[in-house]
Amino acid sequence: MERLRVDLPVPPPNLLVYSAGRADGRGKWPREVGGTRSMADQPLSFRVVAPPRRALVAPKAIVAIPVKDEEVRLLECLKALAAQRDAPDFATIVLLHNCLDRTEQVAIQAGETLPLPLRILSIELASDKAGASWARRHVMDAAASLFVTSGLPKGIILTTEADARPAPNWVAANVADIALGADAVAGRVEMDANQSLPKGLWRRYQGAHRYARLLNEVDHLIDGEHGSPWPTHREASSASLAVSVDAYVKAGGIPTSASAAASGLLGALTRTGHSVRHDPDVQVAASWRLDPAGIGGQFRAWSEGQVAFDTLGLEPVAQVVRRARLRRTMRRAFGAGQLWTVTNWASTLRISPVDAFKLAALPSFPQMWAVLENISPLLTPHPLAPSQLTLETARAVGLLAEMRIRSGVRRLLGRKEPDA
Repeated sequence: MERLRVDLPVPPPNLLVYSAGRADGRGKWPREVGGTRSMADQPLSFRVVAPPRRALVAPKAIVAIPVKDEEVRLLECLKALAAQRDAPDFATIVLLHNCLDRTEQVAIQAGETLPLPLRILSIELASDKAGASWARRHVMDAAASLFVTSGLPKGIILTTEADARPAPNWVAANVADIALGADAVAGRVEMDANQSLPKGLWRRYQGAHRYARLLNEVDHLIDGEHGSPWPTHREASSASLAVSVDAYVKAGGIPTSASAAASGLLGALTRTGHSVRHDPDVQVAASWRLDPAGIGGQFRAWSEGQVAFDTLGLEPVAQVVRRARLRRTMRRAFGAGQLWTVTNWASTLRISPVDAFKLAALPSFPQMWAVLENISPLLTPHPLAPSQLTLETARAVGLLAEMRIRSGVRRLLGRKEPDA
């Protein structure tokens, strides 16, 4: 039986790598690592179900997909990848984990019939590490290892869900964003409107997305220098992620927390000095799979008040305004070198003077802010409850109307200051 050994790349010495500590990744300062393995303690070994029939010598990108019991939907995902337009040479790795249905046969058939360089791997994960987040970490690590051991450290790793259908320009759009300077790209996920769903659930989903767009504009009008250039979005989903190999390794890989894998990776990338682009033109369509692991299942659980829905970053509008104003103030102080006087701001943000000095010494504001968000209790996220959605949407609409008027007046007067 052919097996693929994956010996994960090691970050360079003295690299700042964020130590997640808790499951939500909060409360720990970046630590230095010097030649230690940052993504797994031991090399991994996968069973090679089928090597690629259409091998590429030097792919520009690898799409890495964890797959469990997706005999119905996997083929549509792979067909969408085979139909990519204007994309550079890319390969696909699917990692079958703990499958009990005909997923393996479907994957083999796809590899034999589709014009897609497809490597099919399989692994049996222990019950405590059998979730999609662990499998995604393993398959993305495998892609990183293949790039590095092939002497291609500038490659790009993309990942999506096995039940998703990437848009025809998905690979090309991700690669283009990274070519323009981004280290990682977070795309948008559109749920399939053709599936039969309870009307109330569909309306609430549409309402949540509308509210996310409103929050995004509020944030941008207050602090337009933050994050991605406009237009942008707030989503962080494993259904559409792309990252350069170098950045992925330096950030320590994708976290294994089921609820925060995507946001955890994006946060780690920013904390280690990498840039993230939230591009609304990078899109995938996902199925309304209502089991707990799917996006649809997570949204339904949030809608029923069971769990927080992390993907859209929904919070009360007052918290978004407070954070954006504080970020704008801190950005100006950082640029002016005023953060060295830590007594002026450390106590306000409820952090120690020692941590404040460490923050002031970081080389860039995005890196400084990403770390600050994880150590300051004042910046702890306040997830929106579904019962708050209607009222908070009305508040956001009213606030935006006022902000747009003020923004228009400033433009007429030739002023460049952001909204108060």
